[in-house]
Amino acid sequence: MTFGPSIVDSVVIITGASSGIGRVAATNLASLGAQLVLVGRSPERHRMVMTDLASIGATPQLVSADFEDLASVAAAARLIVDSGVQGARVLLINNAATAGRRGTTVDGFELSFGVNYLAHFLLTIRLLQYGLWVSTVVNVSSNAHYSVSKLDPLLARGKTRSLSGWSEYCHSKAAMAAMAMELAQRNQEVQSVAVHPGVVSTGLWRRIPQPFRALVTRRMVPPSVGALPLVRAATDPLLPSGCYLTPEGVREPGRAVEDSGARALLWESSLRWIEPYK
Repeated sequence: MTFGPSIVDSVVIITGASSGIGRVAATNLASLGAQLVLVGRSPERHRMVMTDLASIGATPQLVSADFEDLASVAAAARLIVDSGVQGARVLLINNAATAGRRGTTVDGFELSFGVNYLAHFLLTIRLLQYGLWVSTVVNVSSNAHYSVSKLDPLLARGKTRSLSGWSEYCHSKAAMAAMAMELAQRNQEVQSVAVHPGVVSTGLWRRIPQPFRALVTRRMVPPSVGALPLVRAATDPLLPSGCYLTPEGVREPGRAVEDSGARALLWESSLRWIEPYK
């Protein structure tokens, strides 16, 4: 695979870089000359990626954020702005995710929806509102979103309803793809791309109970392969904004994501949900 143009002196803000495709993508982007800001909950869990990056001469910043707590995400956005990235070209990769867990976030949102989608919506909107030069936003989605028939803001609140949490995970990934398309329409100065990295063998799936886990993981690729679409989305200026990128190339997203009315409703609902966390 051929990577895009040099991103020397650009700042890549990436969530979920402690392991899996996030860790590989962070290392690849640093090797291309990007400065890195890693956003995640646990400094201990980021120790290995920090070691990887130091070995290639990178000096990343680590900003603490708990994606189950919107106040924590809002505080992280403020810390990123205060870290000295103003004036630099910023590429934001919204990658952190959870799967196979049931429950609610600190703020009462369904767990997958809150962590996988709404926390990243808040982070993205706040960085844009703070006036950073955000040139590219990459949302990690999944082909699992094709099983979703409708974007439904009513599913955002309350506990996980399904036994495995799988349907909620799929809905959160549809929301991520919808956010990418809607951002592209609302802000033409940002290249916004949704990415399906493939079905990747990471720790994301460890909490999904059997037999669901076997169905999900039976044809997985390693993180080194799954990270490639993320790196392409971050570095390829020829990708059309609002597209859905897979390892096989750009394809049409699912019908739930293509529903412009539902996308707009989700966007406006999300703005209301994050309003208390300025």
